Amino acid sequence: MNSEGLPEPGPMSAATDNSNDPDNIIGEAKDRMRVAIQADADNYKQGADDLNFLKGDQWPEKQRRTREAEGRVCLTINKIPTFLQQVTNDQRQNRAGMKVSPVSEDATNDVASIIQGMVRHIEYDSSADAAYDTAANSAAGIGFGYFRFKTEYEADDSFDQVIRICRIRNAFTVHIDPGSTAADGNDMQWAFISEKMSKTEFKAKYPNATATMQGLSFNGAGDLQNADWMWEDQVRVAEYYKIDFTPGRLCKYADGSTEFKPDAVKLDDQEESVDTPMTGGDPASNEPQEQGVQPAAPGSQDPSQPGQDPRGDVIAERQTVQRKVMWYLLTAYEVLEQTEIKCKWIPVFPVYGNEVDVDGKVYRAGLIRNAKDPAMMYNFWMTSATEEVASRSKTPWIVAEGQLDGHENKWKQANMRVFPYMEYKPTTVEGQLAPPPSRQMMTDVPVGMLNMAAHASDDIKQTTGLFDSSLGAAGNATSGTQELAQQKQGDVTNYHYMDNFFRTLRHAGKCLIDMIPHYYDAERVVTCRGDDGSVSAKTVNQWDAAAQKFMNDIRIGKYDIAITPGPSYATMRAEASDMMTQIAQKWPKLMDVAGDIVVKSFVWPGADQIADRLKKTLPPNLQESDDGQQDPQVQIQQLNQQNQQLQQQNQQLKQDADKNRTTLAVEASRSSTEIEKAHINAENRKDVEELKGMVALLIERLTVPPVLAADVEKDITEPQQGNNLQPELPAPDPAQVNNTPPQVPGA
Repeated sequence: MNSEGLPEPGPMSAATDNSNDPDNIIGEAKDRMRVAIQADADNYKQGADDLNFLKGDQWPEKQRRTREAEGRVCLTINKIPTFLQQVTNDQRQNRAGMKVSPVSEDATNDVASIIQGMVRHIEYDSSADAAYDTAANSAAGIGFGYFRFKTEYEADDSFDQVIRICRIRNAFTVHIDPGSTAADGNDMQWAFISEKMSKTEFKAKYPNATATMQGLSFNGAGDLQNADWMWEDQVRVAEYYKIDFTPGRLCKYADGSTEFKPDAVKLDDQEESVDTPMTGGDPASNEPQEQGVQPAAPGSQDPSQPGQDPRGDVIAERQTVQRKVMWYLLTAYEVLEQTEIKCKWIPVFPVYGNEVDVDGKVYRAGLIRNAKDPAMMYNFWMTSATEEVASRSKTPWIVAEGQLDGHENKWKQANMRVFPYMEYKPTTVEGQLAPPPSRQMMTDVPVGMLNMAAHASDDIKQTTGLFDSSLGAAGNATSGTQELAQQKQGDVTNYHYMDNFFRTLRHAGKCLIDMIPHYYDAERVVTCRGDDGSVSAKTVNQWDAAAQKFMNDIRIGKYDIAITPGPSYATMRAEASDMMTQIAQKWPKLMDVAGDIVVKSFVWPGADQIADRLKKTLPPNLQESDDGQQDPQVQIQQLNQQNQQLQQQNQQLKQDADKNRTTLAVEASRSSTEIEKAHINAENRKDVEELKGMVALLIERLTVPPVLAADVEKDITEPQQGNNLQPELPAPDPAQVNNTPPQVPGA
């Protein structure tokens, strides 16, 4: 195995100068077909027996013939389909989806989304679910199943090719390389898908296959060399896949590009070598990677100069091989058609069930194999119990001698026909009248046989891992939790069938994203499908002259795929609808903010129209279009509302500004008044001081009587010693205040 998980060429895989010769191809195909038939003989024989058992042939041939010769029944109570469908239908309810992701620098999420949509549409357009279900059902039943990819033209008048996912209904028509050991078959180097066709049908379908018709005429079924290819009235037509390996050197240049150079091959006794330039490849790969090559723009020219390599010098090289998958349609005598499959791997995908390797011999089995013996036991015991109970209705009549005289024919039919009455002849025995004819009393049901049948039924459950809870019957669980645990136990026991299918599906997905760039390599409109079934058209590989690059170029970049198992979209939608309904009942406000989403999850007619109407009632900030972007009309409405809000805010700001200006003017006027009052008070105090001085001067000039001298002295001195208290004088009238001192009489 190389670094990509691809097989290295085996002794029969290396391409030679005559490997494409039709005789060599047919000889190689015959040898490989013989090897594959021998390797698959035991598994295919037991698988065919399992299928016969599934359809109802559950009695050993010898016992069945013996019982039929004796006129005894062989009852078949076929429980196997119920157990098998319990496993396979679980897979149908949990459809796996493919998730494409970019893994290189030149890969983008947008292109990954387009490729994923293309993969979904290829699956839908191919009815891939039928191919998957057939392969998974066959693997669970007999241990192996297959599906495949095919390519065909999109229409009768088109050159565009499309990829189809096809089912293989008969798993015994496929023979793959016995050397393949990978669980998903990714390492197979060759494979066959064949069919047996009548000679008449072959002549009508391939009228130009003269070599085959001549071989049939001369050799026919007696040709031992072609015993695996021809029979008395039939001929095998096989599709033969093989991988050719071309050895060579992988060179890495200074600019990071790589080039595969095949080793020299001998053609017409001369040494020649053909170089296949590959740019943008992965140097760690064992093959040149065409993905990652930037296609040339229309009209662009090679910028390199003659004699110069713009890639620079070779900085590393190693031996490797180049893979090429070839497909041939052939018989034992001629190659009818051939073409190259543009894929790294052979597009045939095996799905395996139980696999056991015993000393190199691989045995494959499914659910049926181990349940066959308990099922045969159940059929035997139920048949025996039924026979015993049925035979009791034929118990002989107890009659006295002579009682049937004259009525013998009627009594002979008593165990086969129902008569309204039975006549007999009264008879005496030793002088006593004998009782009328009668049967012996019927004993109990065969309890032992039914117990054995019950044990056999339990054995079927144990060999399949599916018990009563898994089958929908009431088991021995005493609570809902225990019942769910028992159901889960059955799912876990058989989960490997589903897991094996998912593993193969991942390999198929890798093949698909590897083939898409090769078969969708030109500018074209492709159909993409969403996980909800929505359909859109995308143009891929479109040259943009303005940007000077290809838009939606699916030919460049590397992408990987992952499998996401789970319920189908319809199942998840139903579950989501039920859950949202419960939430809405407990929290009614949900309908106000997400009522359209709740109603849209329902599947009844008119749900989408009601959801659209509810959506229009939502607040504008919650309304989005189907692509997750806001509706332009809603955006315009929101902008208008925002504009109105801004205008209202502007008007409010203007009103606030006017109010502030008025307030400032009032405050300024008030401040001016206070300042003026302060000036007036200051002037008044100044006048009072002047008056006091003048009064003191007058008092000094006056002659105070001795009796009043003490009082006057007190009046003059106390105000100055009273903690700077001012005498309380009436406030002067500002209109009468002036700067001239008052005239004192007698001054």
